[in-house]
Amino acid sequence: MASVSNSLKNAPSYVQQFYKNSTTKNQSASKSNTSKDVAKGGSVAMQQNPLKGTNYQVVTKPVSSSGKPTSSVLIIMDKSLGEVAKNGSPKGDWVFRVDSPHGNTNYNHVNTNSKLYPDNKIYKALNHKPVSNTVYNVAKNMDDIAKVAKVGGRAVAVAAVVMDGKDIYDSYKADGNKVGKNTVTTTAGVAGSWAGGVGGAKVGAMAGVAIGTMICPGIVTAIGGVIGGLIGGIAGSLGGRAAGQEIAKAAFR
Repeated sequence: MASVSNSLKNAPSYVQQFYKNSTTKNQSASKSNTSKDVAKGGSVAMQQNPLKGTNYQVVTKPVSSSGKPTSSVLIIMDKSLGEVAKNGSPKGDWVFRVDSPHGNTNYNHVNTNSKLYPDNKIYKALNHKPVSNTVYNVAKNMDDIAKVAKVGGRAVAVAAVVMDGKDIYDSYKADGNKVGKNTVTTTAGVAGSWAGGVGGAKVGAMAGVAIGTMICPGIVTAIGGVIGGLIGGIAGSLGGRAAGQEIAKAAFR
């Protein structure tokens, strides 16, 4: 890089300007691709259920057996626990709840099923812990928030597809209106970014779920799945683009 800079000092001004413009353009394109890959990985993660494949299930807007609202606004169930139904499957038992004020507890709070994990200190410390109105309202409206997140994720994905299409078209034009090195490289990068994002989100969510369950079953399982999915999706999309482009470039060497 130093030798290039030294050589440019003695080059004509128009050559120096061309080099400067090319460098700026490449940096701008790199930032654009990074932004798109972050959006892709995030959009894939937003659309997936972080507890899919686990024994846990989030129950939003829970009601009693008679159909009436309860003091709980959100419950996380462990489907592998509880009484066994006639079909031989467990009915499930609650692990974590977000509750409105009730009984002697006159504030919004969380409850944990203390009989399930008596040796988990974090689990015990959360029992009857007060929560802010923000946390309470998020839990109360989790069903609606999840729907908005999925719709938002799809919208971001559609926007990314449109931008990818433009990039491929621009590469096609740069190749002289034919499929050449630029077109193939860009297409390979786009395909790699989507494949990496999907795979990374799934693997990341699985890892997050496993780590979260070890820390605090139920609530941290869900949080770990969300965070792991986001990190994995974004990392996978970034890595997938780089891998796709390198493979395509190798074919033209």
